[in-house]
Amino acid sequence: MLDVLTTIHGAWIDGKHMSKRVQDSEFISDLASFLISIHKLKPEQLIGIDYGISRMNPIVDKLRKNPPPNNEKFCEKTIKEFDAITFDETTFIHGDLWYKNIIMKDEKFQGLIDWDKACMGDPHWELRMLRRWIGWDGMEKLIFLYNCSIGTELSTDVVRILDKIALCNSYNERIRKPNPDKPVSVIQDYIQHWPESWWPK
Repeated sequence: MLDVLTTIHGAWIDGKHMSKRVQDSEFISDLASFLISIHKLKPEQLIGIDYGISRMNPIVDKLRKNPPPNNEKFCEKTIKEFDAITFDETTFIHGDLWYKNIIMKDEKFQGLIDWDKACMGDPHWELRMLRRWIGWDGMEKLIFLYNCSIGTELSTDVVRILDKIALCNSYNERIRKPNPDKPVSVIQDYIQHWPESWWPK
């Protein structure tokens, strides 16, 4: 596993993107350690790194204006839950943590790629889509390891709300920009079976 700053600056990571659901304890532990290293970075360590600010509120504002058809109630309830949360947006995060940006080799975690959405945001936002590939049990393990190491109190309940926000946004995006490789029906089915559904990989 490469040093975090080396990875952010574009060093080559040997391996392939995560191609299947993983609940292996070693993988979750390695991923948690890597995320902790990212989130501990200080502003003075980020000189020369292009990053923005959290995209949480613009996504939610867009959903308020155009709730996804057939899922209006799901989205409306989720936004109310979101509005009840107080976020800390002072942590440097990768910002786009999904299976294609997670690099594995011999079924072991190697690092993260594609840092173009890196931003200052709340660590919960980092985890919003991850449970689709590690499950809720895996998420519980990751958050436990994270909290024990970094002294925070990340909550699975908050991740659940952000997971739903991300789902509503994905659904809206796929309706607006149809793509045969990313059918709307996948997200629709995912919402209908939430929270127990897995990503179909």
